[in-house]
Amino acid sequence: MQNGFLPEPIPVAEVSQSTIDKLSAQYTDALGMPNMNSPVFADMKEQAFLKLCENMSVEQAMGRYAGVFTEGLAKSDIAMSIDSVREVAKDFGEAATGGIVVDALSDPRLFRRWIRDVIVNIAKKHFGESVRIALDVAHLDLPAEEKSWSQLMIYVPSYYDEDEEESVEAIFDIALRWPGRHVICNVWVDYVVYLLRAICALSV
Repeated sequence: MQNGFLPEPIPVAEVSQSTIDKLSAQYTDALGMPNMNSPVFADMKEQAFLKLCENMSVEQAMGRYAGVFTEGLAKSDIAMSIDSVREVAKDFGEAATGGIVVDALSDPRLFRRWIRDVIVNIAKKHFGESVRIALDVAHLDLPAEEKSWSQLMIYVPSYYDEDEEESVEAIFDIALRWPGRHVICNVWVDYVVYLLRAICALSV
């Protein structure tokens, strides 16, 4: 799934419903919270904080949430729910299709473009606009085995590190669980949450 020409025809495979159900459950039953200090969640944290401050004066808000005003919203511990994270994941998924995700992902070519665009958009939001990614999987539809892995590389070009006062670049090589296209289509929101956890855990 790296950049380049697609093989013709794109290899596809049938997957039994029992396999789809079994692998899908691994995502729906084990959702965890990603790093909420990532810029990916800045808007969500801001909305949650504003909701906390409803019906308060500025002085009351500053008194009650002094840490937020001194440390900044990005570093503050604003309680968020997994449902809120799933909404962010849903937004990423829908933005990458411009329409109904499930219908688009039934086409292998559209699925390939979708998964790449979702990852690119998350990485750009987390690291900045100039990131590049490459995703390599053995087969779009099938995991090679029950717990198959794909390889994701994220390249963050030179940026200025204010703490070190120098320009640096970073390359991340990540192993991602790959349950196959059929499973991802079945639980795409939860899989995007999984991608959010993997990418937002990275730091440069």
